Amino acid sequence: MVHTHHSLKPSKLQSEQKKIDKIEYENMQLCQKIANAHAGAAKVDSWNEYLSRSLNRAVRNLKLVRITVENQCTLKMLGDHKPHYDRRASELDRQNSRCYIKNTTKYIVLHEE
Repeated sequence: MVHTHHSLKPSKLQSEQKKIDKIEYENMQLCQKIANAHAGAAKVDSWNEYLSRSLNRAVRNLKLVRITVENQCTLKMLGDHKPHYDRRASELDRQNSRCYIKNTTKYIVLHEE
């Protein structure tokens, strides 16, 4: 005579069913959270609510002000500077270089500019 409760072990089957039910419930909860996240507006959940406090903030600010003033002075100096171009000196320099080329080349320069 075989006893069915010894071969089936209903308590073990019941505990396995409870585990499976729990997993299915958690999966359903996760699916709902994912669906809500996709359906809703985009939200940021990692805001940094702290203010950085630096010990050398004053030194960095002074350095920034100094660099800004230097840059403004350089910009003003570049804007105020007038270009000087001496056309006569350029023309003499070009004629001298053509003369050197003419004296040092083996062949005759065909066209003079």
